[in-house]
Amino acid sequence: MDNMLEAEHNILEVSQTELRIRLAASVKGDKVHSLNPHVGEDGLVRVKGRAKHDYLASSNQILVTTGPLARLIIRHMHEPSHLGVEYTLARIRERYWVSRKEVKAVLRRCI
Repeated sequence: MDNMLEAEHNILEVSQTELRIRLAASVKGDKVHSLNPHVGEDGLVRVKGRAKHDYLASSNQILVTTGPLARLIIRHMHEPSHLGVEYTLARIRERYWVSRKEVKAVLRRCI
């Protein structure tokens, strides 16, 4: 694994610490459980798409909840083009899963 990928993995792992605690506690009504999260081979919490077709169901997005990392990812995907919520969300969800609500909140503050 090269240095950039290793650094990304470490940052994601640290950012998911609270998420792992929430998943282990299995709090009823926690919205995270509705995403059917699982731990991938790399140790990161991931979600699968709702698609039933094999070629789409293989999308294994890394779950990033609210917080500084989520906001950085959103800004990084939004700022080059300054397009709307749907475009930004589509770019993010190629690799990560971030809520639409979080994307809207960040884009609302974009000048």
